[in-house]
This record gives sequence, structure tokens and C-alpha cells, in this order.
Amino acid sequence: MVDKAPALKVIVNSLKNMINAFEPSGKIVQLVDQKLPGLLGNFPGPFEEEMKGIAAVTEIPLGEIISFNIFYEFFTICTSIITEDKEGHLLHARNMDFGVFLGWNVNNNTWVITEELKPLTVNLDFQRNSKTVFKAAGFAGYVGMLTGFKPGLFSLTLNERFSTNGGFMGVIEWILGKKDAKWIGFIIRSVLENST
Repeated sequence: MVDKAPALKVIVNSLKNMINAFEPSGKIVQLVDQKLPGLLGNFPGPFEEEMKGIAAVTEIPLGEIISFNIFYEFFTICTSIITEDKEGHLLHARNMDFGVFLGWNVNNNTWVITEELKPLTVNLDFQRNSKTVFKAAGFAGYVGMLTGFKPGLFSLTLNERFSTNGGFMGVIEWILGKKDAKWIGFIIRSVLENST
């Protein structure tokens, strides 16, 4: 994670800049830094400790690490494809379209957040007792999963389009006190970890 810290700082700063573009006083970012750490205990499983560890190693404020981990819930947009090759092997691929509509880079004609996520892309091998439990493509600093597979069993990808009644409202309700939120990236990771 240490080697990915500079890239994670870039994207976290971009997210802060986007927020400050809508509310330039900096009060929202200040609230993120002050209030989100107090909500950390509401996350399921190992996610609380993992986010604390990421914040400590990267020296990014914990509230900003939490916001990076729930950001997908605000701007859900993903696609993937499953196809079959000539030999009959199934291929499962993920398109990196997350970040669409979140700032356009006119110099290279790309979405800013999508470009900033590229250096954070990692292939992960989750193990238990020195054996692979599942593999996933993810982003360094993000403790949920959006795409993964259990070798020999199945693959799983989130395909979603933004809806204000979906994750966006769920995050707002969670911040306002409704503590039974189910985060899609955490659900997918749980399925990958626990299914047989």
C-alpha cells in the first residue's frame, strides 16, 4: 500500500476539489475529516480495521479514506462483459468506466477520475491458511470488491447505473443515522469470501 499512497493522494485530492467546487468554503471536506471517523464502527467485518490501516500507512486522513471507500455508492457506474473464445473458454472482463461525468481532461480527452484510478488498479489474491479464497481486480485503498472470481466456481461483477434512490440516498441516510446500510462493494467481497 505504501507504493500506492501517492496515487491514492492524487485521487483523494481530486475528490476534495470536486466537492470544494460545489461548496468552496471547505466545510464539507472539514466535516468528512471530523465526522466520518466517528461512523467507522458501523462498517461490517474487517473493513474498519483495514481502513484505519490504509489511513495510517498512506498518511491520508481517515475520513478521506472512508469517503474514498463509500464514493462508489454516490457515483455507481460499471459495465463488464462475458464472452466465449473459439475454444469454448468463458472470459469475464471489466470495463473501467467508473469516474464518468466527474471531470473531463481536455488535453487527453478522458475522464479525470478514470485516469487517476488507473495507477491504483491492482490484481488481488485473497488467501486463508495459505490457500486462495478468491481473486479480484480492485483499487488500492478500496476495501470492497467490484469484480472477482473464485477459481473453478464462479466470477462476479457489479453492473450498475447511477440512481438517486440507490447508493446515493443510502449514503445520506447512513450519515444521518440509519446504520443498517449495506455497501455493494462490501457485499460482493463477502460473497467472494464466504461462498462455497
